[in-house]
Amino acid sequence: GNTSELIKSTGGVSAHYQYDPFGREILSSGPQASLNIYRFSTKPFDATSGLSYYGFRFYAVGFGRWTSRDPIEEADSENLYLFNTIIQGIDILGLASDGGASGKKTNCKGKCGAIADDWIMEELESQQKGWSDYLKQNPKHRNDINRYLRWANGNQRYKDSSYFKFNSETSCGTQPDEKQPGCGMSITLCSHCVKSSILGNIVYGFMGAMAGFSEGNVVDEANKIKGNWGWLPGATYDPYDEKAYRLGYALGSRWKDMSKRGFCAVFNESLKEFPEALYEGNKNGGYNDPSTCEPCDEKTKEKRHGGSETPRRRP
Repeated sequence: GNTSELIKSTGGVSAHYQYDPFGREILSSGPQASLNIYRFSTKPFDATSGLSYYGFRFYAVGFGRWTSRDPIEEADSENLYLFNTIIQGIDILGLASDGGASGKKTNCKGKCGAIADDWIMEELESQQKGWSDYLKQNPKHRNDINRYLRWANGNQRYKDSSYFKFNSETSCGTQPDEKQPGCGMSITLCSHCVKSSILGNIVYGFMGAMAGFSEGNVVDEANKIKGNWGWLPGATYDPYDEKAYRLGYALGSRWKDMSKRGFCAVFNESLKEFPEALYEGNKNGGYNDPSTCEPCDEKTKEKRHGGSETPRRRP
């Protein structure tokens, strides 16, 4: 959405904005109007250059177009500088047009990643030991959600194919069409196809619960803290990220039950409470569904585990 007003704590209006469909300001008034940088699309706007930053590209408000070519080239449109067409579609991040369809499902194609049912329990135990060892060296960080996020970013790098090689020496994890969502970055977990990025969100939520943080801290603070880090201005997690965080937190809350009954029994029960947790939000405002990936019957040969790596800011 767009910023239309800034409201004082007393209820008065300190700034008011109106825009045309391409973001040009039709009206700007109020004592704080020129000081606020978050205006059209609530993206950072630099008045000197006339550019707004959308995370992937800069948008020239005065010209109604992007300043650089579309990163996905002609996969979406022949017009590589198109911002929007007003009626036909929108380009939310400067990567593609979604035709205005919100929540649209896109099937993933290919074979899901290797089976990791045995690996996951060892990983969760390694994560707990790693966090415990980290706190012995940094006891003041015990209740600091910001520090936990940095530790998690360094130790839950499942989408980093140079770090975790789940599908090495198997025929699993394929992406037949590079222009379509594939199944390459994924694992098979309890008969479900789980994208590597979603696995990271689940383990993040799990360890947040095990570390003693409240669910609100784990889920709600992630977006705010990541946005403040500045590694990607305006960075947010999508609704599906949040569902995966909550699934992970639920698993962490049932660790004792899991230790007795096994991971898959608790995972499948908890997944019923969060049926959309395995969806992967995409740049079009919809989601990629990995349940459409072909099944894999080979076990992962990955032996590496997280927990002992250096914390880092970037996920």
